[in-house]
Formats: sequence, structure tokens, C-alpha cells
Amino acid sequence: MKNHILGTLYGMAIGDAMGMPPELWSRKRCLEYYGKITDFLDGCPENIISYQYKAGQFTDDTSQALTILDSLIETDFIPNSQNIATHILEWAEKEHAFKNNILGPTSKVALKLFQEGKSAKEFSDESVSNADCTNWDIIFHNTKRRAMPLCCSSIQCNTYK
Repeated sequence: MKNHILGTLYGMAIGDAMGMPPELWSRKRCLEYYGKITDFLDGCPENIISYQYKAGQFTDDTSQALTILDSLIETDFIPNSQNIATHILEWAEKEHAFKNNILGPTSKVALKLFQEGKSAKEFSDESVSNADCTNWDIIFHNTKRRAMPLCCSSIQCNTYK
């Protein structure tokens, strides 16, 4: 089982690193600029996020997924959205993610609202990027003491009472 989990994490990081150069671009623009990406590439100077990355580096998607895993380990795998959001915000502050513009638009707004102590529920229904179903979006919803996967936006991860 440990090897399956590690393989999943490595696969996520490798796939993220290979897809890093056209971060946030449409499929069409990616194909026009790169054609087919078959190796690790430096970030694109024309990309507002990936220009900061070198070949082989993964993006905030993998970083946030690993941060969620840290939170789950800390809470003995009992999902806690407040703890997850706190971990992600701490990661973002440590990495200067807001200043360095390495967050997608949905993540950025969600974390800012969480940081300000505001609910992001209304924004989650109108999210502005595909962060609804990417790496840090598969979290767990605790229903009747059963954890089940739930694809949600980064905003939903930050909803709290």
C-alpha cells in the first residue's frame, strides 16, 4: 500500500511539473505554443505564473496537495476544513505565494477571504478557474463519521462557521 501511495504522489508531482510551462493556458494556446510536451521544460517567459519555474519544478497544485496531506496526518486523517485551510494559508505565506503570483485565481481569492476571517461560500458557487477539480480540490467530506472523496473548490475548503 505504501508503494501505491508514494507512486500516486510521485505521479502527481511529475505530471504537474510536466504541465507547468503552460500553467493556466487553454489547451489551444498550449498546443499552438508547445505542440506536444514530452519532457520537463523551463517555465514560459510569456506565462504569468510559470516564468518563475525551472524544468522539473512542480506548481502550487502539488504543494497544496502535499499540504493537505500534512493536515490530514496532523488530524489523524479526520478531515478538518479549518485545519486544511490554515495549513494552506501558512504554506502560501511561507512561499510568498500572493506576492510571487503562484496561485490560481480561485485559490488566491479563497485564501484571502479565509485570511480575513470571511466565508467564501458565495464565491465558491461562482469560482473563476478550474480549481474546482484540480489537485488540492480532492479533499474529504466527513459525513456520519465516514470520510468520502468530494471534488470541491478551494473556496469550499475554506468555509467555516
